[in-house]
Amino acid sequence: MLINDAQIYEIPVHKGSLTLDYNDMHGVEAQLQGFYIGPNNDLNRGGYTFFNAFVSKALGRNLTATLGATNVFEQKRPELRLFR
Repeated sequence: MLINDAQIYEIPVHKGSLTLDYNDMHGVEAQLQGFYIGPNNDLNRGGYTFFNAFVSKALGRNLTATLGATNVFEQKRPELRLFR
């Protein structure tokens, strides 16, 4: 977001996400979500990516078991810059 050609503090100009989703006929679903956050973000860090994932299985008509994880590849984010 730019106003008068100036970037707003802590709002990255570029952000993006991509999701891959798999479903089978036996009630199994798997999903991988990837995120990119550009520099100048609210964590005061350089640009970074991270991935989340989950797997679920329908166990009955009204019951589903789900297992999920965040930052599954353990990407190291740029160090926090406390002083400018």
